[in-house]
Amino acid sequence: MAFQKWGTHTFSVRPYTITKLTPYGKALQEQQLQLLRQKQQTFASLPSIISEMQKQAAEARAENLRRYEEAMNIYKQIEQMYAPGGSFMRGAEAMIERGKEREVARGMQSLVSAGLAGTTRAAGLGRLYEEEVATPARLRLEDLRTRSLAQAMAGRAGFIERRQDIYPDLGLIAQLMSRI
Repeated sequence: MAFQKWGTHTFSVRPYTITKLTPYGKALQEQQLQLLRQKQQTFASLPSIISEMQKQAAEARAENLRRYEEAMNIYKQIEQMYAPGGSFMRGAEAMIERGKEREVARGMQSLVSAGLAGTTRAAGLGRLYEEEVATPARLRLEDLRTRSLAQAMAGRAGFIERRQDIYPDLGLIAQLMSRI
């Protein structure tokens, strides 16, 4: 054993000797080398993994945007249907007018049967239908149209509010890969 002096202290220095590894030590060393190679392969393929993930995230963003725009168009169509003058009210107005024609014809037939066809009562049949049937029906329909339009607008606003674009966090993935 050799001694070395440094300042006021003296140290013993043992010569470095190569010892022979036991079979267990060789197996352990081989496992460590294999793990090191696997890590090197993983890190070598990390750029391609990140590139693939970025590509998939871009595709997912595009698909989510397409679905979002499709849903927004559906909401807009619903709102147009319930808007003033929309298809909902046009159909209801046509039904009310057909009902008016039918009821005026039926009332006129009753007046003819009673012999009162040439009186002023015949002229009031349309007004009577408007007062008793058409106006209340239009008011109910307008109320229904307004509520439906409000629901469609609230649905669209809720849809916009709930939209979340959550995509893979590449920083987190890189951090997880570093632990391999």
